[in-house]
Amino acid sequence: MKKKKIILFAIGLLVGVLIYIFLGGFVRDSLQKPVKIVPATSIWQDSDIKDFHINHSTVVTWDDLLLNFYDFSGNEIKDVGSNGYDTNIYFSDDEVYFLDKQLNTLFLYNSFGELQDKISVTGNIFNVKKIGRDFYLHKKETKASVPVESIVKLSRDGKEEQVYETVNYILNFDIDGSKLLVADISTGNYGYKTTVKIIDGSREYPFELNNEVAIKLKIVDGKGIVLTNKKLYSLNGDKKNEVELMLIKDGYIGDKEIAILYNDTLAVYNSNLKLKGEYDIPINSTSVFNYDNGYFVYGPTDLCGYIGQKREFVHKFDAMISGVKGKGKILGVLYKERVELYKFETIDSEVEQ
Repeated sequence: MKKKKIILFAIGLLVGVLIYIFLGGFVRDSLQKPVKIVPATSIWQDSDIKDFHINHSTVVTWDDLLLNFYDFSGNEIKDVGSNGYDTNIYFSDDEVYFLDKQLNTLFLYNSFGELQDKISVTGNIFNVKKIGRDFYLHKKETKASVPVESIVKLSRDGKEEQVYETVNYILNFDIDGSKLLVADISTGNYGYKTTVKIIDGSREYPFELNNEVAIKLKIVDGKGIVLTNKKLYSLNGDKKNEVELMLIKDGYIGDKEIAILYNDTLAVYNSNLKLKGEYDIPINSTSVFNYDNGYFVYGPTDLCGYIGQKREFVHKFDAMISGVKGKGKILGVLYKERVELYKFETIDSEVEQ
């Protein structure tokens, strides 16, 4: 009898959770209203801004020489100098880190420009990637007169542990626990070939993609999700699912969904490549990203946000833009010499009419 009550309680709890999820999504969608973006703050610089990042408390810009930290009112908090063109800049949540290739040192700053740590590295570092709390180095070196590329795990104490090595060119990689997903490219009389590998301990599953280039990849639900210039793949063990798409422009691979911008369409898939939604894009677009539980696409002069939702909007900018990013309730847009911060306003349909 007691066992029966436990089973009934578990079933009731599961039903309750499912109802909550369903009603929560239904209520959230029903309460959505059309929105628009309006300028809130302008951050101007005398130099061309190459990249920027929005933290929880600050905005950070990079112009190839200086990291500048601003509050959300546009007031400069601090600037951090570098060795210029021998420096690579990386942003990660509320952390900013840059690799000084002359000093072979990785400097880590918090969102206010305060130095938190510095780690010495070795070899010729091409790129740095942070996955979880760990740093991984993509190195390009020569061993026994043979060019090789490698992926090396970097500990905070400076210890390096090689994860992968190849004589090909590494395009991208992702790591989840013991599983490595890596794509490298080789050339020959056949043209070029991308090889994607899933490596988990002693098990290795290679997939050869002729005349394709891996654009983005990520491990999702234990599967290797790979977007090339021609197709979207889901790799699971030695099994491969694929979707062919025309005129692929960009893609976003999240923790549960994949959004592909191709032609004038945004298609959303799950990790099994089952189509969840497909939407026409009303602007000239080049890039897609996820923000505030919605998909945004933008092009040289236009932005379309919350695609497929009741709050979907289109905004035309007064000049060419080169990047859009969001954090919290702030949307940042990169122009040549400024970052414009926008806020969202709900549109009252009666007033608008």
